[in-house]
Amino acid sequence: MLKGKNDNTVTPKIVCILETEPPKVLAYRIIGDNISASIRLVIYDALVSTRRPATLVPAGLEWGIPTQFYTEVGLDDEVGYLIREHLQVQIQQDVIQSHLVNALRGNWDVDLTNRVMGQDHFDRVFDNYLHRIHGYGPRRVQADLTEKYKSLVGYSTVFRVTLVTAGI
Repeated sequence: MLKGKNDNTVTPKIVCILETEPPKVLAYRIIGDNISASIRLVIYDALVSTRRPATLVPAGLEWGIPTQFYTEVGLDDEVGYLIREHLQVQIQQDVIQSHLVNALRGNWDVDLTNRVMGQDHFDRVFDNYLHRIHGYGPRRVQADLTEKYKSLVGYSTVFRVTLVTAGI
């Protein structure tokens, strides 16, 4: 449970962007009051997570733009337009079948059942779970990349991803 406003407790909901090959959570956000804003931010986080320093251009960046975008949640018209027109990626709304999605929908948080924590603490616990069990914690990876490329201005490897959103 998360400690909410006025010390109320709320069950956390998470929106995730998944890469399908290899399966991993590329980015996630704990959903706040504005679901649409959370979805926009997690898409942004996923795109930023793919940037790496360009190998052939000294001051350039390479970005891994998705080849497909599958979603289980409805996207508002503006987000859909940006994905279709600016990224030139087709959007398909369907139920996502994936071992990783099923694991995240399962009882991964059973040890947290009677614990109340702040959102920052929950965020660290979730990222640690992803790293420990699924081999890739997006916050940890981003921190490692920030350290690795700290001498560069605005760094990021090109790889193709399929993005998937799944409300947990």
